[in-house]
Amino acid sequence: CPLLNKQQATFYAAHGEMGRFYTVQDYKKATKVAYETARTSMERLCEVGLYRKYRIKNKYVYTPAK
Repeated sequence: CPLLNKQQATFYAAHGEMGRFYTVQDYKKATKVAYETARTSMERLCEVGLYRKYRIKNKYVYTPAK
């Protein structure tokens, strides 16, 4: 997808398993970036339609979209 940078595409390729939930911390750990960069990248993946965002208690989790 030309709308994603290399880190976002790599994360999606490695973490695109249906039914799994991922957090910003998972993205941060996988790509070794700052928290705010990880959060922005996960939001971008949602905007493109690759992930869906859910709120569970006080934390947002992301799951691959169908």
